[in-house]
Amino acid sequence: MIKTGETVSVIVPIYNGEEHIVNAVNALSQQTFKDFEVIFVNDGSKDCTKEILDGLEEQELNFKHTVIHKENAGVSAARNDGIKAAKGEFICFIDVDDVIANDYLETLVNAVVKANANIAVAWLTRSIEDFEKREKDVEFSKIPSTEFLRKFLYKGIKYTVCACIFRKTCFTNTGIEFPVGYRYSEDVYVLWQLFAREKSITEVCYKIYYYYNNPKSAMNKGIDISRLTAVELMKKLEPIMDELNPEFAIEFKKFAVARHNWSILWQAAIKTGSFKEFKEFCKHFEMKKELKKMLSYPELMLSLSSLIYIISPFIYYCFIRLIVLLKIK
Repeated sequence: MIKTGETVSVIVPIYNGEEHIVNAVNALSQQTFKDFEVIFVNDGSKDCTKEILDGLEEQELNFKHTVIHKENAGVSAARNDGIKAAKGEFICFIDVDDVIANDYLETLVNAVVKANANIAVAWLTRSIEDFEKREKDVEFSKIPSTEFLRKFLYKGIKYTVCACIFRKTCFTNTGIEFPVGYRYSEDVYVLWQLFAREKSITEVCYKIYYYYNNPKSAMNKGIDISRLTAVELMKKLEPIMDELNPEFAIEFKKFAVARHNWSILWQAAIKTGSFKEFKEFCKHFEMKKELKKMLSYPELMLSLSSLIYIISPFIYYCFIRLIVLLKIK
């Protein structure tokens, strides 16, 4: 008899995910850790997501599950509803189109319990080959909050809300919620606050989550000035960081907004159809002002590319597109 219960609540927001639900259910069924529930939140999907989720009632799944159907309000609202419905002591989030390792839950639960921590953070990868060849040995360590915040600021690309486990009280005792109405960086906005409230973070040096670059996702639907909302969220965090971690807040205010501008600029160079379009897009941002801060950023590629843009946006545009072209070849 497979033991099932509610130590962990896995929250899965879904919008038009009919192509991926079966794979997600299979991955959850194959978890080596069994004491969990799954909360599927259908965010007003217009495809067959509702029918597929309702059909799960007729299947003999080896985990408890709840299905919530709601009007479309975005991934943040879906995750917030999932948190409210969660019965577990711990919470995880996964996106329906991504891939999790069979020991995804076991790894996270072991780390957070053995370290007697509130949060454990594992690694993601964007390469399926890298994911499949990951090391078998799992190591974890408790890192002081300020040190981990610096890692998140400078090496944050390997962290995601979907490769973490949180005690439910991290949300219920603090009032922290995912910001509704934002399409970009809403998860990062929450992670900064959660990490800054802890004395230490348990990092699991193990790739348990493969991020699938879904061509239908918000990040891949071209680029427009709605990306300004990501910058807005980072600015909203500045007074919060002042309160939660004054020591680190100085670095945060120097680089967080600038780093987001850099990321948006890189994507704009790739996704705009011409230099004229790229130049027009950049007018909506304070690019040169923010990228001047990046000149002292401790990653050469970021500081160098920032310098190129400051000297000549046209050269920057050509430089980025050349890099992408060479990678494709």
